[in-house]
Amino acid sequence: MEFNGIIKKFEDLIFFDKSLINKMALFKLILKILLISHIFACLWHIIGMQSGRISATSWLIDKNIYNKEWYVRYIYSFYYVCVTMNTVGYGDITPQNIYEVLFNILLIYIACAIFAYSLNSIGIIISNIVKQEDEFKNDLNTINDFMREKDINFDLRMRVRKYLEYIWHEEKIDKVENQAKIIEKLSDSLKDELLLEANGTIIRDIKMFSLNFSEDTLRQTVSIMKEMRYT
Repeated sequence: MEFNGIIKKFEDLIFFDKSLINKMALFKLILKILLISHIFACLWHIIGMQSGRISATSWLIDKNIYNKEWYVRYIYSFYYVCVTMNTVGYGDITPQNIYEVLFNILLIYIACAIFAYSLNSIGIIISNIVKQEDEFKNDLNTINDFMREKDINFDLRMRVRKYLEYIWHEEKIDKVENQAKIIEKLSDSLKDELLLEANGTIIRDIKMFSLNFSEDTLRQTVSIMKEMRYT
């Protein structure tokens, strides 16, 4: 679909961290639901206008908005599609002829599928959003229980807690290992180019290297650099 292509191009232009990926997925789902609702609202409006000309009966005539401004008719159309797709159906807008009844049969079946898919997708996305935080809370509760049983002093407890919070926010240990594995999958030329841009600035800023070694040596050094983290 063209919509998916536009969203994909937008994602390619922006780098998302792990916390934003699920939020972006939720945003995409909402956009898709709104787009589908808009399409059905337009169809419902067209059927109401055309059937009103053919049979002089339609939901627009029944609501006394047949000759109202286009945006008034669209809002009522969008409202009807929303309540139908969410299986609410207040009964204030109803089909008035065979064309509208046939459209509603199609809409109800499609809406049921979309409603079920949306609920399932939203549940999965929200579950992924809170998963990392739940894991951290479980780790924190476990270590808190241990320290309470061992009667660890308050100052040490707070230092342990702060360190765990730091690790949770940074996630550097796993990231470095995973990054190295992914970089190794690249071709030699791409890998060298990536590492040169990523680490080249760092090594050139160290005067001991930049003033005493050639550019070729610096390039070779960049390719064997590894990130290490100490606390």
